[in-house]
Amino acid sequence: MNDLNNLLDEYTKKSPIRFHMPGHKGINEKNSYYDKDISDLNFSDNLFSSSGVLLKLKENLKDTFNALYSYPLVNGSTAGVMAAILGSVKENENILLSRNSHISAYYGISISKANPIFLYPKSQIENTNL
Repeated sequence: MNDLNNLLDEYTKKSPIRFHMPGHKGINEKNSYYDKDISDLNFSDNLFSSSGVLLKLKENLKDTFNALYSYPLVNGSTAGVMAAILGSVKENENILLSRNSHISAYYGISISKANPIFLYPKSQIENTNL
């Protein structure tokens, strides 16, 4: 992770004028991390064909969690939930889903064409002795 942070630090020190994605161009008054939010540029590696700092990041994650592979999450938790579902079930397979799941789980099931079997958890109110 340090290699990736170093690469981003070096990039932001140059105060570049950005003509690439993302559209915020590294400027946000409330969040200082926007300046390190970049796309796959010629120096920054590519998440889907990693050969530099991102490959090292994926290998470090894999080793840290004793996994066969690692896939860093991009585009927030919605993409992660959908990817988990799409990677877990095939069309017409059953999947257990809590009825109060995040809407992204429903999107993942819709795209995967899996068959949800809904679980109905008790609400917090039902679990208290009020």
